[in-house]
Amino acid sequence: ASFLERMVGRGHPANATYRSEDVSLASPIALTGAPGSPYTRKMLAVLRYRRIPYRLLVRGSQSEDIDLPAPKVELLPTFYFERADGELEAVTQSTAVARVRSNLDDRKAALAALQQLQTDNLNALLQPVINEGVRRAQLEVNHYEMQLQNALADTTNQNPVSTDNPNTPVNEAAPFSIASRHADYVTASNSRVTAEAVLRAAVADRETATQNVIDQFSSPGSFYQQLVSRRTALQTAADKAVTDASEDGATPSKTLTDASAAAATALENAQATQASYLGLADDPDSPVLDLIDTLVATDGDDGQALVDAISQTWDNTVDNAQDIGALTAVDDPETEADETGPITANTNAIEALSADTDEGAEADGPITANRKAIEANDGEIESLGGRVTQNETDIDTLQEDTDMNTGMIATNAGNITANAGNIAGNANNIVANSGRIGYNAGNIATNAGNIATNVGLIGQNAATLVQHGAFIDRNAGHIAFNSERIGANAAALTLHGGMISDNRHMIGELSSDLDMVRAGVAASIALSRMPSIDGGGISFGAGTFAGEFAYAVGFQRKLGLTSFDIGVTSSGGEIGAGVGVGVKFWD
Repeated sequence: ASFLERMVGRGHPANATYRSEDVSLASPIALTGAPGSPYTRKMLAVLRYRRIPYRLLVRGSQSEDIDLPAPKVELLPTFYFERADGELEAVTQSTAVARVRSNLDDRKAALAALQQLQTDNLNALLQPVINEGVRRAQLEVNHYEMQLQNALADTTNQNPVSTDNPNTPVNEAAPFSIASRHADYVTASNSRVTAEAVLRAAVADRETATQNVIDQFSSPGSFYQQLVSRRTALQTAADKAVTDASEDGATPSKTLTDASAAAATALENAQATQASYLGLADDPDSPVLDLIDTLVATDGDDGQALVDAISQTWDNTVDNAQDIGALTAVDDPETEADETGPITANTNAIEALSADTDEGAEADGPITANRKAIEANDGEIESLGGRVTQNETDIDTLQEDTDMNTGMIATNAGNITANAGNIAGNANNIVANSGRIGYNAGNIATNAGNIATNVGLIGQNAATLVQHGAFIDRNAGHIAFNSERIGANAAALTLHGGMISDNRHMIGELSSDLDMVRAGVAASIALSRMPSIDGGGISFGAGTFAGEFAYAVGFQRKLGLTSFDIGVTSSGGEIGAGVGVGVKFWD
Protein backbone atom coordinates (compact mmCIF):
# COMPACT_ATOMS: atom_id res chain seq x y z
CA ALA A 1 0.00 0.00 0.00
CA SER A 2 1.12 3.59 -0.66
CA PHE A 3 1.81 6.17 2.05
CA LEU A 4 -1.64 7.73 1.54
CA GLU A 5 -3.37 4.39 1.96
CA ARG A 6 -1.43 3.84 5.17
CA MET A 7 -2.24 7.31 6.48
CA VAL A 8 -5.98 7.22 5.73
CA GLY A 9 -6.26 3.67 7.11
CA ARG A 10 -8.02 3.05 10.36
CA GLY A 11 -7.13 1.75 13.83
CA HIS A 12 -3.32 2.22 13.69
CA PRO A 13 -1.81 3.23 17.06
CA ALA A 14 0.26 6.39 17.27
CA ASN A 15 3.57 4.57 17.83
CA ALA A 16 3.01 1.85 15.23
CA THR A 17 5.50 1.10 12.47
CA TYR A 18 4.13 1.16 8.88
CA ARG A 19 5.79 -0.97 6.22
CA SER A 20 5.62 -0.88 2.45
CA GLU A 21 7.97 -3.39 0.90
CA ASP A 22 11.45 -2.36 2.12
CA VAL A 23 10.35 1.10 3.40
CA SER A 24 9.23 1.57 7.03
CA LEU A 25 7.70 4.58 8.77
CA ALA A 26 8.58 5.01 12.46
CA SER A 27 6.79 7.46 14.73
CA PRO A 28 7.09 10.45 14.76
CA ILE A 29 6.94 11.28 11.04
CA ALA A 30 9.44 13.82 9.67
CA LEU A 31 8.29 16.07 6.85
CA THR A 32 9.50 19.25 5.15
CA GLY A 33 6.97 21.93 4.22
CA ALA A 34 5.93 25.56 4.45
CA PRO A 35 3.13 27.09 6.55
CA GLY A 36 1.65 28.80 3.49
CA SER A 37 1.62 25.64 1.33
CA PRO A 38 -1.96 24.29 0.85
CA TYR A 39 -0.69 20.71 0.51
CA THR A 40 1.41 21.05 3.67
CA ARG A 41 -1.63 22.30 5.57
CA LYS A 42 -3.75 19.46 4.18
CA MET A 43 -1.28 16.75 5.24
CA LEU A 44 -0.83 18.29 8.71
CA ALA A 45 -4.62 18.19 9.11
CA VAL A 46 -4.66 14.50 8.13
CA LEU A 47 -1.87 13.70 10.58
CA ARG A 48 -3.68 15.50 13.39
CA TYR A 49 -6.98 13.85 12.46
CA ARG A 50 -5.40 10.39 12.57
CA ARG A 51 -3.46 11.28 15.75
CA ILE A 52 -0.17 10.40 14.09
CA PRO A 53 2.85 12.09 15.71
CA TYR A 54 4.89 14.21 13.30
CA ARG A 55 7.80 16.67 13.18
CA LEU A 56 7.54 19.55 10.70
CA LEU A 57 10.78 20.97 9.26
CA VAL A 58 9.92 24.42 7.93
CA ARG A 59 11.68 25.20 4.68
CA GLY A 60 14.15 28.05 5.11
CA SER A 61 14.64 27.53 8.86
CA GLN A 62 17.66 26.16 10.72
CA SER A 63 15.98 22.77 11.07
CA GLU A 64 16.48 22.27 7.35
CA ASP A 65 20.24 22.04 7.89
CA ILE A 66 19.71 18.39 8.88
CA ASP A 67 21.26 16.04 6.31
CA LEU A 68 18.17 14.70 4.50
CA PRO A 69 17.95 12.99 1.10
CA ALA A 70 16.58 15.06 -1.80
CA PRO A 71 13.37 13.89 -3.47
CA LYS A 72 13.26 13.08 -7.17
CA VAL A 73 10.87 16.02 -7.65
CA GLU A 74 10.95 19.05 -5.33
CA LEU A 75 7.39 19.17 -3.96
CA LEU A 76 5.76 20.28 -0.74
CA PRO A 77 5.35 18.54 1.59
CA THR A 78 8.17 15.94 1.47
CA PHE A 79 8.09 12.97 3.89
CA TYR A 80 11.15 10.98 5.01
CA PHE A 81 10.87 7.22 5.63
CA GLU A 82 13.48 4.79 6.90
CA ARG A 83 14.08 1.83 4.64
CA ALA A 84 14.98 -1.65 5.90
CA ASP A 85 18.68 -0.92 5.18
CA GLY A 86 18.57 2.08 7.60
CA GLU A 87 18.76 4.76 4.84
CA LEU A 88 16.16 7.54 4.58
CA GLU A 89 14.02 7.94 1.47
CA ALA A 90 12.16 11.12 0.42
CA VAL A 91 8.47 10.61 -0.61
CA THR A 92 6.22 13.33 -2.08
CA GLN A 93 2.87 11.50 -2.61
CA SER A 94 0.37 13.37 -0.45
CA THR A 95 -3.04 13.78 -2.11
CA ALA A 96 -5.46 11.98 0.24
CA VAL A 97 -8.72 13.57 -0.92
CA ALA A 98 -7.79 13.12 -4.57
CA ARG A 99 -7.01 9.43 -3.96
CA VAL A 100 -10.36 8.94 -2.22
CA ARG A 101 -12.12 10.69 -5.14
CA SER A 102 -10.28 8.45 -7.62
CA ASN A 103 -11.24 5.31 -5.71
CA LEU A 104 -14.84 6.50 -5.50
CA ASP A 105 -15.01 7.16 -9.25
CA ASP A 106 -13.56 3.72 -10.01
CA ARG A 107 -16.12 2.02 -7.73
CA LYS A 108 -18.97 3.98 -9.26
CA ALA A 109 -17.90 2.92 -12.75
CA ALA A 110 -17.70 -0.74 -11.65
CA LEU A 111 -21.12 -0.48 -9.98
CA ALA A 112 -22.68 0.99 -13.16
CA ALA A 113 -21.21 -1.83 -15.26
CA LEU A 114 -22.52 -4.51 -12.88
CA GLN A 115 -25.98 -2.88 -12.77
CA GLN A 116 -26.08 -2.87 -16.58
CA LEU A 117 -25.05 -6.55 -16.60
CA GLN A 118 -27.76 -7.22 -13.98
CA THR A 119 -30.36 -5.70 -16.33
CA ASP A 120 -29.14 -7.40 -19.53
CA ASN A 121 -28.45 -10.87 -18.08
CA LEU A 122 -30.68 -13.69 -19.38
CA ASN A 123 -28.98 -16.59 -17.55
CA ALA A 124 -30.93 -17.44 -14.40
CA LEU A 125 -27.96 -19.41 -12.96
CA LEU A 126 -25.63 -16.37 -13.13
CA GLN A 127 -28.21 -13.91 -11.76
CA PRO A 128 -27.50 -14.59 -8.04
CA VAL A 129 -23.75 -14.13 -8.60
CA ILE A 130 -24.35 -10.84 -10.42
CA ASN A 131 -26.72 -9.63 -7.71
CA GLU A 132 -24.10 -10.33 -5.03
CA GLY A 133 -21.50 -8.45 -7.07
CA VAL A 134 -23.84 -5.45 -7.33
CA ARG A 135 -24.44 -5.55 -3.56
CA ARG A 136 -20.72 -5.61 -2.75
CA ALA A 137 -19.94 -2.87 -5.28
CA GLN A 138 -22.64 -0.70 -3.70
CA LEU A 139 -21.09 -1.25 -0.26
CA GLU A 140 -17.67 -0.14 -1.57
CA VAL A 141 -19.21 2.96 -3.15
CA ASN A 142 -20.96 3.79 0.12
CA HIS A 143 -17.69 3.31 2.03
CA TYR A 144 -15.71 5.71 -0.18
CA GLU A 145 -18.62 8.15 -0.26
CA MET A 146 -18.50 8.25 3.54
CA GLN A 147 -14.71 8.72 3.53
CA LEU A 148 -14.97 11.57 1.04
CA GLN A 149 -17.78 13.28 2.93
CA ASN A 150 -15.87 12.93 6.22
CA ALA A 151 -12.74 14.43 4.64
CA LEU A 152 -14.70 17.31 3.10
CA ALA A 153 -16.60 17.97 6.36
CA ASP A 154 -13.45 18.63 8.36
CA THR A 155 -13.86 22.07 10.03
CA THR A 156 -10.50 22.04 11.81
CA ASN A 157 -8.59 25.29 11.33
CA GLN A 158 -5.78 24.56 8.87
CA ASN A 159 -4.10 27.98 9.12
CA PRO A 160 -0.81 27.65 11.06
CA VAL A 161 -0.40 31.44 11.14
CA SER A 162 -1.84 33.02 14.29
CA THR A 163 -0.68 36.63 13.89
CA ASP A 164 -1.81 38.96 11.10
CA ASN A 165 0.70 41.18 9.33
CA PRO A 166 -0.73 44.72 9.49
CA ASN A 167 1.40 45.83 6.51
CA THR A 168 -0.53 43.62 4.04
CA PRO A 169 -4.15 43.93 2.92
CA VAL A 170 -4.74 40.20 3.47
CA ASN A 171 -5.47 38.70 6.89
CA GLU A 172 -2.90 35.93 7.09
CA ALA A 173 -4.33 34.69 10.42
CA ALA A 174 -7.87 34.19 9.04
CA PRO A 175 -8.98 30.62 9.86
CA PHE A 176 -9.91 28.20 7.11
CA SER A 177 -10.70 24.48 6.91
CA ILE A 178 -11.16 21.74 4.35
CA ALA A 179 -14.94 22.16 4.68
CA SER A 180 -14.79 25.91 4.03
CA ARG A 181 -12.44 25.46 1.08
CA HIS A 182 -14.74 22.77 -0.35
CA ALA A 183 -17.75 25.08 0.07
CA ASP A 184 -15.83 27.81 -1.79
CA TYR A 185 -15.02 25.28 -4.53
CA VAL A 186 -18.68 24.23 -4.85
CA THR A 187 -19.76 27.89 -5.02
CA ALA A 188 -17.16 28.67 -7.69
CA SER A 189 -18.09 25.52 -9.62
CA ASN A 190 -21.79 26.46 -9.54
CA SER A 191 -20.92 29.98 -10.69
CA ARG A 192 -18.90 28.52 -13.54
CA VAL A 193 -21.81 26.26 -14.55
CA THR A 194 -24.20 29.23 -14.43
CA ALA A 195 -21.81 31.38 -16.45
CA GLU A 196 -21.37 28.56 -18.94
CA ALA A 197 -25.16 28.25 -19.34
CA VAL A 198 -25.45 32.02 -19.86
CA LEU A 199 -22.59 31.95 -22.36
CA ARG A 200 -24.10 29.02 -24.27
CA ALA A 201 -27.45 30.82 -24.39
CA ALA A 202 -25.71 33.93 -25.70
CA VAL A 203 -23.88 31.86 -28.32
CA ALA A 204 -27.16 30.23 -29.35
CA ASP A 205 -28.80 33.67 -29.64
CA ARG A 206 -25.90 34.92 -31.73
CA GLU A 207 -26.05 31.90 -34.01
CA THR A 208 -29.81 32.38 -34.39
CA ALA A 209 -29.31 36.05 -35.24
CA THR A 210 -26.56 35.15 -37.70
CA GLN A 211 -28.80 32.58 -39.38
CA ASN A 212 -31.60 35.16 -39.60
CA VAL A 213 -29.22 37.58 -41.34
CA ILE A 214 -28.10 34.83 -43.74
CA ASP A 215 -31.74 33.94 -44.46
CA GLN A 216 -32.56 37.60 -45.10
CA PHE A 217 -29.70 38.01 -47.57
CA SER A 218 -30.47 34.62 -49.20
CA SER A 219 -34.10 35.57 -49.97
CA PRO A 220 -34.50 37.53 -53.24
CA GLY A 221 -37.61 39.32 -51.99
CA SER A 222 -35.88 40.36 -48.75
CA PHE A 223 -32.75 41.32 -50.70
CA TYR A 224 -34.62 43.72 -52.98
CA GLN A 225 -36.61 45.14 -50.05
CA GLN A 226 -33.37 45.84 -48.19
CA LEU A 227 -31.95 47.41 -51.34
CA VAL A 228 -34.92 49.78 -51.53
CA SER A 229 -34.65 50.54 -47.80
CA ARG A 230 -30.94 51.37 -48.09
CA ARG A 231 -31.49 53.56 -51.15
CA THR A 232 -34.34 55.33 -49.31
CA ALA A 233 -32.08 56.03 -46.33
CA LEU A 234 -29.35 57.36 -48.63
CA GLN A 235 -31.79 59.65 -50.42
CA THR A 236 -33.15 60.91 -47.07
CA ALA A 237 -29.60 61.68 -45.89
CA ALA A 238 -28.75 63.44 -49.18
CA ASP A 239 -31.97 65.50 -49.09
CA LYS A 240 -31.28 66.46 -45.46
CA ALA A 241 -27.78 67.63 -46.40
CA VAL A 242 -29.28 69.87 -49.13
CA THR A 243 -31.91 71.19 -46.68
CA ASP A 244 -29.32 71.94 -44.02
CA ALA A 245 -27.15 73.74 -46.57
CA SER A 246 -30.15 75.83 -47.69
CA GLU A 247 -30.86 77.31 -44.27
CA ASP A 248 -30.81 81.10 -43.92
CA GLY A 249 -31.28 81.47 -47.67
CA ALA A 250 -27.92 79.91 -48.58
CA THR A 251 -27.44 78.06 -51.87
CA PRO A 252 -26.36 74.40 -51.52
CA SER A 253 -23.27 73.33 -53.41
CA LYS A 254 -23.51 71.48 -56.72
CA THR A 255 -21.90 68.46 -55.07
CA LEU A 256 -24.78 68.18 -52.59
CA THR A 257 -27.48 68.64 -55.24
CA ASP A 258 -25.81 66.13 -57.57
CA ALA A 259 -25.57 63.64 -54.70
CA SER A 260 -29.28 64.13 -53.94
CA ALA A 261 -30.22 63.61 -57.60
CA ALA A 262 -28.01 60.51 -57.84
CA ALA A 263 -29.60 59.10 -54.67
CA ALA A 264 -33.08 59.68 -56.10
CA THR A 265 -32.12 57.97 -59.37
CA ALA A 266 -30.62 55.04 -57.46
CA LEU A 267 -33.83 54.72 -55.42
CA GLU A 268 -35.99 54.75 -58.56
CA ASN A 269 -33.80 52.04 -60.13
CA ALA A 270 -34.05 49.91 -56.96
CA GLN A 271 -37.84 50.30 -56.86
CA ALA A 272 -38.09 49.41 -60.55
CA THR A 273 -35.91 46.33 -60.00
CA GLN A 274 -38.06 45.28 -57.03
CA ALA A 275 -41.24 45.74 -59.07
CA SER A 276 -39.72 43.69 -61.91
CA TYR A 277 -38.88 40.88 -59.49
CA LEU A 278 -42.36 40.94 -57.95
CA GLY A 279 -43.80 40.67 -61.46
CA LEU A 280 -41.59 37.67 -62.18
CA ALA A 281 -42.59 36.09 -58.86
CA ASP A 282 -46.15 35.74 -60.18
CA ASP A 283 -44.85 33.24 -62.78
CA PRO A 284 -43.33 30.25 -60.90
CA ASP A 285 -42.27 28.61 -64.18
CA SER A 286 -40.05 31.53 -65.21
CA PRO A 287 -36.34 30.52 -65.34
CA VAL A 288 -35.42 34.07 -64.34
CA LEU A 289 -36.47 33.29 -60.74
CA ASP A 290 -34.02 30.37 -60.61
CA LEU A 291 -31.29 32.65 -61.95
CA ILE A 292 -32.02 35.33 -59.31
CA ASP A 293 -32.07 32.72 -56.52
CA THR A 294 -28.70 31.43 -57.71
CA LEU A 295 -27.24 34.95 -57.76
CA VAL A 296 -28.46 35.78 -54.25
CA ALA A 297 -27.41 32.45 -52.65
CA THR A 298 -23.75 32.41 -53.78
CA ASP A 299 -22.08 33.69 -50.57
CA GLY A 300 -20.85 36.80 -52.34
CA ASP A 301 -19.59 35.11 -55.55
CA ASP A 302 -22.25 36.73 -57.79
CA GLY A 303 -19.96 36.93 -60.81
CA GLN A 304 -19.29 33.21 -60.94
CA ALA A 305 -22.98 32.41 -60.41
CA LEU A 306 -23.90 34.64 -63.34
CA VAL A 307 -21.27 33.04 -65.55
CA ASP A 308 -22.57 29.58 -64.60
CA ALA A 309 -26.19 30.58 -65.34
CA ILE A 310 -25.33 32.08 -68.76
CA SER A 311 -23.15 29.10 -69.56
CA GLN A 312 -26.02 26.71 -68.73
CA THR A 313 -28.40 28.75 -70.92
CA TRP A 314 -25.94 28.69 -73.82
CA ASP A 315 -25.42 24.93 -73.40
CA ASN A 316 -29.20 24.41 -73.53
CA THR A 317 -29.41 26.54 -76.70
CA VAL A 318 -26.59 24.59 -78.35
CA ASP A 319 -28.26 21.30 -77.38
CA ASN A 320 -31.56 22.48 -78.91
CA ALA A 321 -29.81 23.51 -82.13
CA GLN A 322 -28.04 20.17 -82.30
CA ASP A 323 -31.33 18.32 -81.73
CA ILE A 324 -33.03 20.31 -84.53
CA GLY A 325 -30.07 19.65 -86.85
CA ALA A 326 -30.18 15.95 -86.04
CA LEU A 327 -33.95 15.80 -86.74
CA THR A 328 -33.61 17.51 -90.16
CA ALA A 329 -30.24 16.02 -91.20
CA VAL A 330 -29.83 14.88 -94.86
CA ASP A 331 -27.80 11.82 -95.79
CA ASP A 332 -24.40 12.45 -97.36
CA PRO A 333 -24.08 10.15 -100.40
CA GLU A 334 -20.26 10.25 -100.14
CA THR A 335 -20.24 8.47 -96.75
CA GLU A 336 -21.18 4.90 -95.89
CA ALA A 337 -23.15 5.79 -92.74
CA ASP A 338 -26.78 6.94 -92.94
CA GLU A 339 -26.99 10.47 -91.45
CA THR A 340 -30.67 10.97 -92.34
CA GLY A 341 -32.64 12.61 -89.50
CA PRO A 342 -36.14 11.40 -88.37
CA ILE A 343 -38.00 14.32 -89.99
CA THR A 344 -36.06 13.98 -93.27
CA ALA A 345 -36.59 10.21 -93.19
CA ASN A 346 -40.36 10.70 -92.74
CA THR A 347 -40.45 13.15 -95.64
CA ASN A 348 -38.51 10.76 -97.90
CA ALA A 349 -40.77 7.86 -96.88
CA ILE A 350 -43.91 9.85 -97.75
CA GLU A 351 -42.45 10.82 -101.15
CA ALA A 352 -41.45 7.19 -101.80
CA LEU A 353 -45.01 5.99 -100.99
CA SER A 354 -46.58 8.38 -103.51
CA ALA A 355 -43.91 8.17 -106.29
CA ASP A 356 -45.37 7.89 -109.84
CA THR A 357 -43.51 6.89 -112.99
CA ASP A 358 -45.93 9.03 -114.98
CA GLU A 359 -44.43 12.07 -113.17
CA GLY A 360 -40.79 11.11 -113.82
CA ALA A 361 -40.15 8.74 -110.90
CA GLU A 362 -37.95 5.70 -111.49
CA ALA A 363 -40.60 3.36 -109.98
CA ASP A 364 -44.14 3.58 -108.70
CA GLY A 365 -44.50 3.88 -104.92
CA PRO A 366 -46.74 1.44 -103.03
CA ILE A 367 -49.66 3.89 -102.98
CA THR A 368 -49.35 4.68 -106.69
CA ALA A 369 -48.91 0.97 -107.56
CA ASN A 370 -52.04 0.10 -105.55
CA ARG A 371 -54.01 2.82 -107.29
CA LYS A 372 -52.96 1.63 -110.74
CA ALA A 373 -53.64 -1.99 -109.80
CA ILE A 374 -57.15 -1.04 -108.66
CA GLU A 375 -57.74 0.75 -111.94
CA ALA A 376 -56.56 -2.33 -113.86
CA ASN A 377 -58.77 -4.63 -111.78
CA ASP A 378 -61.76 -2.40 -112.48
CA GLY A 379 -61.13 -2.85 -116.26
CA GLU A 380 -60.77 -6.60 -115.92
CA ILE A 381 -63.99 -6.81 -113.89
CA GLU A 382 -65.87 -4.88 -116.59
CA SER A 383 -64.41 -7.17 -119.29
CA LEU A 384 -65.44 -10.30 -117.36
CA GLY A 385 -68.95 -8.88 -116.95
CA GLY A 386 -69.23 -8.51 -120.73
CA ARG A 387 -68.05 -12.04 -121.30
CA VAL A 388 -70.55 -13.39 -118.76
CA THR A 389 -73.36 -11.57 -120.57
CA GLN A 390 -72.17 -12.96 -123.87
CA ASN A 391 -72.11 -16.47 -122.39
CA GLU A 392 -75.66 -16.12 -121.18
CA THR A 393 -76.69 -15.04 -124.68
CA ASP A 394 -74.89 -18.01 -126.16
CA ILE A 395 -76.63 -20.38 -123.73
CA ASP A 396 -79.98 -19.02 -124.77
CA THR A 397 -79.07 -19.42 -128.43
CA LEU A 398 -77.86 -22.96 -127.85
CA GLN A 399 -81.03 -23.79 -125.98
CA GLU A 400 -83.06 -22.58 -128.96
CA ASP A 401 -80.81 -24.55 -131.28
CA THR A 402 -81.31 -27.62 -129.09
CA ASP A 403 -85.05 -27.33 -129.31
CA MET A 404 -84.84 -26.76 -133.02
CA ASN A 405 -82.09 -29.22 -133.75
CA THR A 406 -82.62 -32.23 -131.51
CA GLY A 407 -80.42 -34.20 -133.78
CA MET A 408 -77.47 -32.01 -133.09
CA ILE A 409 -77.68 -32.44 -129.26
CA ALA A 410 -75.09 -35.19 -129.17
CA THR A 411 -72.78 -33.14 -131.32
CA ASN A 412 -73.33 -30.00 -129.27
CA ALA A 413 -73.05 -31.92 -125.91
CA GLY A 414 -69.31 -31.76 -126.17
CA ASN A 415 -69.49 -28.07 -126.89
CA ILE A 416 -71.83 -27.62 -123.92
CA THR A 417 -69.41 -29.49 -121.66
CA ALA A 418 -66.58 -27.28 -122.88
CA ASN A 419 -68.67 -24.19 -122.31
CA ALA A 420 -69.56 -25.43 -118.83
CA GLY A 421 -65.88 -25.83 -118.07
CA ASN A 422 -65.21 -22.33 -119.35
CA ILE A 423 -68.03 -21.00 -117.20
CA ALA A 424 -66.57 -22.75 -114.13
CA GLY A 425 -63.14 -21.28 -114.97
CA ASN A 426 -64.66 -17.86 -115.34
CA ALA A 427 -66.41 -18.25 -111.99
CA ASN A 428 -63.09 -19.17 -110.37
CA ASN A 429 -61.51 -16.13 -111.96
CA ILE A 430 -64.28 -13.96 -110.62
CA VAL A 431 -63.72 -15.36 -107.09
CA ALA A 432 -59.97 -14.82 -107.38
CA ASN A 433 -60.51 -11.28 -108.65
CA SER A 434 -62.84 -10.62 -105.72
CA GLY A 435 -60.10 -11.79 -103.25
CA ARG A 436 -57.54 -9.54 -104.93
CA ILE A 437 -59.94 -6.60 -104.74
CA GLY A 438 -60.39 -7.21 -100.96
CA TYR A 439 -56.61 -7.46 -100.48
CA ASN A 440 -56.10 -4.23 -102.42
CA ALA A 441 -58.79 -2.54 -100.32
CA GLY A 442 -56.91 -3.62 -97.09
CA ASN A 443 -53.65 -2.27 -98.49
CA ILE A 444 -55.38 0.99 -99.35
CA ALA A 445 -56.74 1.27 -95.79
CA THR A 446 -53.29 0.48 -94.34
CA ASN A 447 -51.66 3.06 -96.59
CA ALA A 448 -54.28 5.62 -95.58
CA GLY A 449 -53.47 4.94 -91.86
CA ASN A 450 -49.73 5.27 -92.51
CA ILE A 451 -50.33 8.53 -94.34
CA ALA A 452 -52.40 9.85 -91.40
CA THR A 453 -49.66 8.80 -88.94
CA ASN A 454 -46.99 10.51 -91.02
CA VAL A 455 -49.10 13.64 -91.25
CA GLY A 456 -49.41 13.64 -87.42
CA LEU A 457 -45.65 13.21 -87.00
CA ILE A 458 -45.02 16.03 -89.42
CA GLY A 459 -47.36 18.22 -87.37
CA GLN A 460 -45.60 17.28 -84.14
CA ASN A 461 -42.21 18.02 -85.66
CA ALA A 462 -43.46 21.37 -86.89
CA ALA A 463 -44.80 22.18 -83.39
CA THR A 464 -41.46 21.13 -81.88
CA LEU A 465 -39.63 23.45 -84.28
CA VAL A 466 -41.92 26.31 -83.29
CA GLN A 467 -41.41 25.55 -79.58
CA HIS A 468 -37.62 25.45 -80.01
CA GLY A 469 -37.79 28.78 -81.76
CA ALA A 470 -39.72 30.20 -78.80
CA PHE A 471 -37.05 28.77 -76.44
CA ILE A 472 -34.31 30.46 -78.45
CA ASP A 473 -36.15 33.80 -78.35
CA ARG A 474 -36.71 33.50 -74.59
CA ASN A 475 -33.05 32.59 -73.99
CA ALA A 476 -32.03 35.66 -75.98
CA GLY A 477 -34.26 37.78 -73.72
CA HIS A 478 -32.70 36.19 -70.63
CA ILE A 479 -29.20 36.94 -71.90
CA ALA A 480 -30.16 40.57 -72.50
CA PHE A 481 -31.66 40.85 -68.98
CA ASN A 482 -28.55 39.25 -67.46
CA SER A 483 -26.34 41.72 -69.32
CA GLU A 484 -28.38 44.57 -67.85
CA ARG A 485 -28.04 43.09 -64.34
CA ILE A 486 -24.26 42.77 -64.83
CA GLY A 487 -24.09 46.47 -65.56
CA ALA A 488 -26.18 47.29 -62.49
CA ASN A 489 -24.01 45.07 -60.29
CA ALA A 490 -20.85 46.70 -61.63
CA ALA A 491 -22.25 50.16 -60.80
CA ALA A 492 -23.21 48.99 -57.31
CA LEU A 493 -19.72 47.57 -56.77
CA THR A 494 -18.17 50.88 -57.82
CA LEU A 495 -20.43 52.79 -55.41
CA HIS A 496 -19.69 50.39 -52.56
CA GLY A 497 -15.95 50.60 -53.29
CA GLY A 498 -16.08 54.38 -52.84
CA MET A 499 -18.02 54.07 -49.60
CA ILE A 500 -15.53 51.48 -48.27
CA SER A 501 -12.64 53.81 -49.15
CA ASP A 502 -14.33 56.68 -47.29
CA ASN A 503 -14.88 54.45 -44.24
CA ARG A 504 -11.24 53.36 -44.24
CA HIS A 505 -10.11 56.99 -44.41
CA MET A 506 -12.38 57.94 -41.49
CA ILE A 507 -11.16 54.94 -39.45
CA GLY A 508 -7.56 56.01 -40.07
CA GLU A 509 -8.33 59.56 -38.89
CA LEU A 510 -10.11 58.24 -35.78
CA SER A 511 -7.14 55.96 -34.98
CA SER A 512 -4.75 58.92 -35.28
CA ASP A 513 -7.00 61.05 -33.07
CA LEU A 514 -7.21 58.26 -30.50
CA ASP A 515 -3.40 57.98 -30.38
CA MET A 516 -3.22 61.74 -29.82
CA VAL A 517 -5.78 61.52 -26.99
CA ARG A 518 -3.81 58.72 -25.35
CA ALA A 519 -0.62 60.79 -25.65
CA GLY A 520 -2.42 63.80 -24.12
CA VAL A 521 -3.62 61.73 -21.16
CA ALA A 522 -0.05 60.43 -20.62
CA ALA A 523 1.29 64.02 -20.82
CA SER A 524 -1.32 65.19 -18.28
CA ILE A 525 -0.28 62.41 -15.92
CA ALA A 526 3.41 63.36 -16.34
CA LEU A 527 2.69 67.06 -15.60
CA SER A 528 0.57 66.19 -12.57
CA ARG A 529 3.29 63.95 -11.13
CA MET A 530 5.95 66.74 -10.94
CA PRO A 531 6.45 67.45 -7.20
CA SER A 532 6.19 70.97 -5.83
CA ILE A 533 9.46 72.41 -4.55
CA ASP A 534 9.39 74.88 -1.72
CA GLY A 535 11.25 78.04 -2.69
CA GLY A 536 11.85 77.09 -6.31
CA GLY A 537 13.78 74.66 -8.47
CA ILE A 538 13.40 72.12 -11.27
CA SER A 539 11.14 69.07 -11.08
CA PHE A 540 10.57 66.08 -13.38
CA GLY A 541 7.58 63.82 -14.00
CA ALA A 542 6.63 60.83 -16.17
CA GLY A 543 3.38 59.13 -17.06
CA THR A 544 1.96 56.37 -19.25
CA PHE A 545 -1.54 55.60 -20.53
CA ALA A 546 -2.79 52.88 -22.93
CA GLY A 547 0.66 52.21 -24.38
CA GLU A 548 1.67 55.91 -24.69
CA PHE A 549 4.58 57.30 -22.58
CA ALA A 550 5.25 60.93 -21.68
CA TYR A 551 7.79 62.88 -19.63
CA ALA A 552 7.67 66.43 -18.26
CA VAL A 553 10.14 68.95 -16.83
CA GLY A 554 9.18 72.08 -14.88
CA PHE A 555 10.73 75.15 -13.32
CA GLN A 556 9.36 76.69 -10.13
CA ARG A 557 10.30 79.98 -8.50
CA LYS A 558 8.91 81.84 -5.50
CA LEU A 559 9.47 85.61 -5.22
CA GLY A 560 7.94 87.01 -2.06
CA LEU A 561 4.21 86.43 -2.17
CA THR A 562 4.26 85.47 -5.84
CA SER A 563 4.97 81.98 -7.20
CA PHE A 564 5.75 81.06 -10.83
CA ASP A 565 5.44 77.60 -12.39
CA ILE A 566 6.44 76.60 -15.95
CA GLY A 567 6.12 73.03 -17.30
CA VAL A 568 7.00 71.33 -20.63
CA THR A 569 5.92 67.80 -21.62
CA SER A 570 6.38 65.52 -24.65
CA SER A 571 4.46 62.41 -25.76
CA GLY A 572 3.82 60.67 -29.05
CA GLY A 573 6.03 63.12 -30.96
CA GLU A 574 3.98 66.10 -29.73
CA ILE A 575 5.16 68.81 -27.28
CA GLY A 576 2.96 70.64 -24.78
CA ALA A 577 3.68 73.45 -22.34
CA GLY A 578 1.93 75.23 -19.46
CA VAL A 579 2.57 78.16 -17.18
CA GLY A 580 1.01 79.24 -13.88
CA VAL A 581 1.22 82.22 -11.52
CA GLY A 582 0.04 82.38 -7.90
CA VAL A 583 -0.15 85.35 -5.48
CA LYS A 584 -0.46 84.89 -1.73
CA PHE A 585 -2.70 87.42 0.03
CA TRP A 586 -2.72 86.15 3.61
CA ASP A 587 -1.04 83.54 5.79
